[in-house]
Amino acid sequence: MGLRGEARADTTRFYRCATAYLMLHDLRLTLAIVFVKPKMDKVVILKRLLSALRAAQIRITCRYADKGFCCIEVLRYLSRRRIPAILAMPIRVKQAGSRALCRGQSSYWATYTLESAEHGRLNVPIAVVRTYQRRRSGRPQLRWLLYACLGISDSLVRVRRRYRRRFGIETGYRLMEQVRARTTSPNPALRFLLMGVALLIVNMWIYLHWLYR
Repeated sequence: MGLRGEARADTTRFYRCATAYLMLHDLRLTLAIVFVKPKMDKVVILKRLLSALRAAQIRITCRYADKGFCCIEVLRYLSRRRIPAILAMPIRVKQAGSRALCRGQSSYWATYTLESAEHGRLNVPIAVVRTYQRRRSGRPQLRWLLYACLGISDSLVRVRRRYRRRFGIETGYRLMEQVRARTTSPNPALRFLLMGVALLIVNMWIYLHWLYR
């Protein structure tokens, strides 16, 4: 079941996937992939990924997730399972939104209340990180980063550094695109299969490179 969206690469049909990505020293591998159907519950997606990791006998020391998973139901599930986690939090500009946290002259810890008509309220420890990024002009630009942290006792600098390592997953996707077979078929199952095969090829290349470097 594909999704319609704004035209890109000569198509308006897309599909979504969620992956579990291992970061262990210098080794980075995609261990599990889930096809995401429209309106699929995020906790269900997370459970399927964690189930695949348990089947592979992988023990999780910390889970990192992007903004799409920073929601009450996911945070509650991780809290009940006592899984340490760092999740990027979107900065919302509505009244009493998370944008109000982006103030001050330095980074700090805070507690933020997430609210949902369906899931109620949840208080979450938030790492509010004040940093700078260089623009193309070379001038530094102030940037605020928010991270929901569960079971994390590191410093604010350490939290940011740990989460930055997650961006390696984007490199894995770019490598996958280099070896993925191309098709004009609108069948999402076929496209998902080709993506899975491509990720397997990338995993093999990374492992062999690590083994014989």
